[in-house]
Amino acid sequence: MFVIIRNYKFSTTVAFFYFLLIISLSIPRIFSGGWRHIIEPMDMRILDNFPIQHEAVLVLRSTHAMLSNEITDEYRRNFSTDEYRAVLPIFTAALFTLVTSNYFWGSAFSDMFWWWLGALAVYALSRRLGHPSASAIIAGTLVTSSPLAVAQIGAGHLHAASSLALPIPMLIAWDALLPARSRTASITLIAFSILISSLLYTYQWVMIPWVIYVACIHKSRRILIIRATLACLLYYVLSLTVQGFFSAGGLTLHANQNDPILVLQSRLGVDIGALKDVTTWPLRFFNLIIISFYVTILNLFSAYSPFIFFWSLLGLFTRNVTHILLYVFSIMFSVAQGAITDLPWVIMSGFPIIYISAGSAISTLGANISQHLQPAQLSQGGITKVITHSIPTLVLLLVMYCLYVTNIDLFGDYSFVRSWFSMGYKPH
Repeated sequence: MFVIIRNYKFSTTVAFFYFLLIISLSIPRIFSGGWRHIIEPMDMRILDNFPIQHEAVLVLRSTHAMLSNEITDEYRRNFSTDEYRAVLPIFTAALFTLVTSNYFWGSAFSDMFWWWLGALAVYALSRRLGHPSASAIIAGTLVTSSPLAVAQIGAGHLHAASSLALPIPMLIAWDALLPARSRTASITLIAFSILISSLLYTYQWVMIPWVIYVACIHKSRRILIIRATLACLLYYVLSLTVQGFFSAGGLTLHANQNDPILVLQSRLGVDIGALKDVTTWPLRFFNLIIISFYVTILNLFSAYSPFIFFWSLLGLFTRNVTHILLYVFSIMFSVAQGAITDLPWVIMSGFPIIYISAGSAISTLGANISQHLQPAQLSQGGITKVITHSIPTLVLLLVMYCLYVTNIDLFGDYSFVRSWFSMGYKPH
């Protein structure tokens, strides 16, 4: 374990910068009720004198069970997949609750903790992809201001923690796929990364295809595909083992989510059984793909904000082939998810690579201008020198505007809030 941790060294300055930025974006929303309070005020409840969203009751009862070691019969009967898939954020919420003696601040600090780790993981993943430090810092900054976090902070249901934690298992799996690593260590680490992704959110359905895809695009694909496949099988065994421990404690999982088959049926506009008619299902399936692709792309522009998504597209103009292939995967996977639901926090599951691409584009812009405008080409007082020295300011202004467009609610403009929640979300 210490060998694993030793591989992830981060700049203290960068980590502290992300920490301060997360605090500054969280506090105003915590005390005002956040985005949920704006979009759905009648759905809010009061906990420790703070407004929270009603769904937080699932987190609260699990947090209380961990702290009090009391597992009631009612809790055993109703332990749901919504709680199982957030076991790790709930555990940290329980730790913070123990320290603060306050359930609300326990969940809020848990959100901010995983949010911070997610930003650091994106920074590290960007560096793993060969991007310079400036590009990685910008990518992590964009993650800290992502609506995935700022939309959910203060709601009490730990969605911010769950959503922003995805880059962590991605980073672990990326390093585990190094061909130089021993076969046993590689398979174990990959399986471990998928397992923890399932305990952060239902991200195992993102991680499994992502790991296999990364193995396929690697030059040592034959070895890595075998390792990735074995790791997926090991994950399945580990998952059953973990669920077995829960069952031994009297906690049996109960589904608490929409049946994917029923959701898909509503998308197709036909009963799944009717698809046996080969004269109708090909056309319906084709229409589903075309419509999903069109709608999801539009939703992605809106979910990330058109400005940031535009810069992520510009990030494709790079010589980094791995970066391009991972970006294509992120978009295609988002489209596949768009066939099931339009919920923004679901279709944004490819956010680590999207933000890395945007950070790369903004950083590369400044680097290219510097390269083509050398002060030596003109006199010391020439316009070129003035422009060259203005480049860092230009990059900083671009980053600040990226922060602004997803956080304009702090300035009293709630248009982005309403637009973000309007995608697939129906207030009660």
